[in-house]
Amino acid sequence: MKHCLCILLVHLCCLPVLRAQESDTVGKRVPDFPCFRFTVQPLQLIVGEISANADWVYKRNSFGVIGAYRSRKLSENYAPDIESPSYLRNDLNAVSIGFSYKRVFSADRRWYYDVQAFYRHWWNYNDYSYPDGAGQTVTGRQTTDYNVYAIKALLGYKVVMARRGKIRPCLLVFAGVGTRIRTYTYEATSTTGGVPDPEYSFGYVRKLGSVHFGMQLGFEVFRKN
Repeated sequence: MKHCLCILLVHLCCLPVLRAQESDTVGKRVPDFPCFRFTVQPLQLIVGEISANADWVYKRNSFGVIGAYRSRKLSENYAPDIESPSYLRNDLNAVSIGFSYKRVFSADRRWYYDVQAFYRHWWNYNDYSYPDGAGQTVTGRQTTDYNVYAIKALLGYKVVMARRGKIRPCLLVFAGVGTRIRTYTYEATSTTGGVPDPEYSFGYVRKLGSVHFGMQLGFEVFRKN
């Protein structure tokens, strides 16, 4: 009997403390997860590329689609440096498509890692003409093609810009590394006199490492609580 009374007294003494702790836990607002996210990468505009990401979110996991487009700035009669990096060449168009998987791993739901796989195609089909010094004009076409297959591993952090509302602005900053396989072909074909005549062709396949950093700016859609 005395033993039972002692247990009851201990329980009664501890009950207010347990209730206070429970109240504190309930009072703390745990961040919720969005169901959809749409972002653009503003730093890509520096090199003339428009890049957008659409992510479907399920709890701590995000499955996304990546798309990008870049239009060339220079046109005819431009002699390209075929060994220069693709982003530094103003005579190339580019289109990209990829997929990403993000996983939130921190308790505050801000830190995440992101694995991306994508394909990018650079191209330029450029007609050219120049005098040959003998009173005739040489015409032809330059054909340039890059095909890039890449994988990135990124670490990111979400900056909380709003804590309430169904649609909230978001900012994601990230950095990481990647690897890629790039194939390149270049061909100059003379069409003087209407007969195609390949003058020069060049190509290679390379495996490259890369370092990445940037930001994604956009909005997230949350379900109603």
